[in-house]
Amino acid sequence: MVNLIQAKEQFAAYCKGYDTQDERVALKIVHSQKVAEISKQLAIHRNCSAMDVELAEVTGLYHDIGRFEQLKQYHTFLDAKSIDHAALGVRILQEQGLLSVFCDDPHQQEVLLHAIENHNKFQIADDLEEHAFLHTTILRDADKTDIFRVNLMEKAENVYLCSEEQLLQETVSEEVLQDFLNSRPILSAKRKTHLDILLSHMAFIFDYHDAYALSLVLQQHYIERMVERYPFQREQAQQAIQLAVQHALTYMQKRIAA
Repeated sequence: MVNLIQAKEQFAAYCKGYDTQDERVALKIVHSQKVAEISKQLAIHRNCSAMDVELAEVTGLYHDIGRFEQLKQYHTFLDAKSIDHAALGVRILQEQGLLSVFCDDPHQQEVLLHAIENHNKFQIADDLEEHAFLHTTILRDADKTDIFRVNLMEKAENVYLCSEEQLLQETVSEEVLQDFLNSRPILSAKRKTHLDILLSHMAFIFDYHDAYALSLVLQQHYIERMVERYPFQREQAQQAIQLAVQHALTYMQKRIAA
């Protein structure tokens, strides 16, 4: 069984071990709480049992637990330049005994760990059993949905890893744009500019498992609002972003209506 109260108390206590005045730490605390809320919402919509709704919520809360230690040790959220934050989170939950504090069921523990381990991967592992796959898809959809909110609320430095001034002067890489217009998620290795990071976040829509979750993105106008924040200076960037937005809206509308 999952004990939500203990899970939330322990999460808060764990976060106090880091510099909560650092806006990057604060960002991840709020993000974790939001993903927990969205995961609960998605689990309810998918008619999950009460136990699975609670499991989805705590999985969302702890999905980025590795981010805090990643930032402390490596001073970055870039996995490619530091460590796989999902794998680190799984290790922390196991080695520090955090998981057993709020979940005493071995199967639920395994499901939660599998979901966290797979939440940041380009593709979900092929060998997941049905229950773990369910929670992995819920978590991935919830995580992406809140990342759209983060794109709107946070400074460019915290999301795109550059100043807003630099972002406005950049262009979109041709390979990234073509992958986007072909409705494909963007591999991190293909990103060459910080503006490519923005486009790769927009491309999250192509990897949603549940059309209902995708409808939340459309209802909140996240795609349009992401690009309206920034008056891009380069004509190539303006045209590329316009094409991307048009394609994204059409894709979401068709997917949700199907």
